[in-house]
Amino acid sequence: MTFQAANVDEARWLYDQLTPITPIFLALSAATPIFRGYLSDVDSRWDVISASVDDRTREERRLVPLKNNKFVIKKSRYDTTDCYIHPSSNPYNDIELEYDLNILQQLLDGGIDEYLARHIAHIFIRDPLHVIRESIEQEDEKSTDHFETILTSNWNNIRFKPPPQNNPQIGWRVEFRPTEVQLTDFENTAYCCDGQKFPGLVSLILQFLDEADFDTDTKSAITRYLSFVRKRASGEICTLAHWIRAFVAKHPSYEKDSYVNDEITYDMLKKVIFIYLVTEH
Repeated sequence: MTFQAANVDEARWLYDQLTPITPIFLALSAATPIFRGYLSDVDSRWDVISASVDDRTREERRLVPLKNNKFVIKKSRYDTTDCYIHPSSNPYNDIELEYDLNILQQLLDGGIDEYLARHIAHIFIRDPLHVIRESIEQEDEKSTDHFETILTSNWNNIRFKPPPQNNPQIGWRVEFRPTEVQLTDFENTAYCCDGQKFPGLVSLILQFLDEADFDTDTKSAITRYLSFVRKRASGEICTLAHWIRAFVAKHPSYEKDSYVNDEITYDMLKKVIFIYLVTEH
């Protein structure tokens, strides 16, 4: 999901505010328990993709001393964020952060504040995974394609996206990346949590709806979505991953060996199509 911010300050604030709830959304939207025809011991795609694009060398993984590489990198390039970027969040930046000192100094000299400069310099500790042959020769004053190549080959749970230099009207954006695609359009909505002391995101949204000037139909539709989200958060409605596991486990041809054969796959796809096209949500 991509959020359009009014300006860079709002984008940075939104980035920091959304970061802590990304694992909650990943858990509630978990929908990937099968890989290459086998039931796995995970419910989402996160760890699998993280491992598949982990190109760190033995030195970068601290398995051997640094010799040819410059940094020890704690995570795969597909992983969680490592720092907050809005000045008000700086007290929470309490973990060590690797960053390219030359890039950091260049950004500071250019007028970028320390918090955002550290975030960008941290991205540049990695090489890009890909380059486009036709775009290797670039005029940096007119294009940010090289920066986009670095940025888009670091897949974090939240992504801060400046407007491209050649198309500034796009504006400042924040990508919310943990949520998995669901079976139906109805399910592809926001997710939230609740607690004993904190009123919960659902309650806060409902309070906002009461105070905002929405028409009855809009408020009714949003309330219906929130009711579904609340039931999934409480466990009353299972995740898609749980439903898939249960379907496979109960299938007559499943031999309890984790293998999802063609018959199971075919029957599950028929059920999925029926749910999507026929069932009222």
